[in-house]
Amino acid sequence: MRGHFAVTNEYTDLASLKCLSIESDGSLFLYANTDDSTLPQDMYRMLSQPYAFNYVLRLRTSTDFKPGHSTFF
Repeated sequence: MRGHFAVTNEYTDLASLKCLSIESDGSLFLYANTDDSTLPQDMYRMLSQPYAFNYVLRLRTSTDFKPGHSTFF
C-alpha cells in the first residue's frame, strides 16, 4: 500500500491527485498543517508495515541441469 500525503491549508484540487492513489493502489491523506496533525505517526505506521512485491522467477538452464528444491521467504 502506498500513501500520498498533501499538507496545505489552502484550496487543493484533490480530485486531480486521486488518480495517483488509484493507479498505485494507495491512499491520499490531506493535512491542514504539520503542527496539529498526525502526519508523523501516519507516515511511521505506513513505512513500518511489511510489504511484498509480485514477481515471476524464470530460471533458464541447459537441459543437463535439473533445479532442486527452492525456498522463498
